[in-house]
Amino acid sequence: MTSSPAKPLQLLRVTLLLAALYLAYCLAMSALQRYLLYPGARRFNNLAAVLPSGAQPLYRQLEQGRVEAWLLPALGMAENRRAPLVVFAHGNGEVIDQWPSTLEPLRRLGVALLLVEYRGFGRSAGTPSQSAIVEDFRYFVERVSQRADIDGERRVFFGRSLGGGVVCALSRLITPRALILSSTFTSIADAARRFLLPRFLVKDPYDNIAALRVFDGPTLILHGRADRLLPFNNAEKLVATARQGELVPFAGGHNTSPDSGYFRAVANFLRRNRIID
Repeated sequence: MTSSPAKPLQLLRVTLLLAALYLAYCLAMSALQRYLLYPGARRFNNLAAVLPSGAQPLYRQLEQGRVEAWLLPALGMAENRRAPLVVFAHGNGEVIDQWPSTLEPLRRLGVALLLVEYRGFGRSAGTPSQSAIVEDFRYFVERVSQRADIDGERRVFFGRSLGGGVVCALSRLITPRALILSSTFTSIADAARRFLLPRFLVKDPYDNIAALRVFDGPTLILHGRADRLLPFNNAEKLVATARQGELVPFAGGHNTSPDSGYFRAVANFLRRNRIID
């Protein structure tokens, strides 16, 4: 008994339909990926500036407008001493306005902070992308490092979530003394696989693994064991790749607020690597 010729034809039609649906899905995801990757550009737009005490606003002028950064001086430093610089990059649903009070423990260690806003976020003009954001960070880091009150030899790049991708990409253009990665990923391309998006369609790959393979300096990785957005195995892969990697887990999830133990780990890391006394 032979099978009906209609069955293979029906199977072919179903296969072609599924292939067409997947292609349409990939095209839609490709078109929408930056909309999904940078939600803060929609959530926080044209905010009124409320500068923290002592903060110095800095600007980079673009054709589309200007990009904003804040320099927060170290607290308790003698006037004749140059402060180490921590360059902080925030998550994709945040703005620099949310971080000065949280990061104040670093300033109390005698560290100056540079917070650079992403294009399209807060009061910064332009459209966010990996190349644009990283180029803005490079501009501000080079500018601030020339100041008489900043020790450009003691620069640390500190990134949280998407910011981890920013500072890893930045480390391939400007070599820091050390990296701190908090609640971040191996790469956006790896994260996109969870949504069945092929790697070659990812516009902003933020390949942290590739950056850590070539970075010679010490790397501190902080990650919550209960992180569901970016699971803990991202941190395990990162520390396994880093040439001088240290992993400090904490009990919380992706958006758990840093506590005293978190900053104690950061302070110990900075002291061991002679960034602070």
